[in-house]
Amino acid sequence: MINFNINMGEGQVRRPAQRTILIIEDEGSSRWALAENLRKENFDVLEAKDGEAGLALAMGRRPDLILLDLVLPKIGGMELLKTLRADDWGKNVPVIIVTGLSDPAIISEAAGLGVSDFLVKNDWTLEAIVGKVKQKVLE
Repeated sequence: MINFNINMGEGQVRRPAQRTILIIEDEGSSRWALAENLRKENFDVLEAKDGEAGLALAMGRRPDLILLDLVLPKIGGMELLKTLRADDWGKNVPVIIVTGLSDPAIISEAAGLGVSDFLVKNDWTLEAIVGKVKQKVLE
């Protein structure tokens, strides 16, 4: 059996911290597929199917990274992002946009709000998105 504990010295043992990812995506099959692939990589995954629930989870649980769709019920993704960026904690949380939108004006607006990446769904595989998440949380 492989032991993943880290010896901290003087008898203290600590497990590596599990990173928390929040997926805010209204499309159930996309949200489920992302969540399952991230869990396989040992991430703790939170899920929200609309912007209102996503914002509440983000502010309450403070995940290490947010995967955010832009077209969402209740509160749109861009409005959610603006609200996050107005918060002391939220202004620094890494956000990766994963959306079907590819409008240059939207991409520019998201860049101005400090997103880590802007991924157009049709251009990325699940494995590549998970790779981006791993890369960002390990920086």
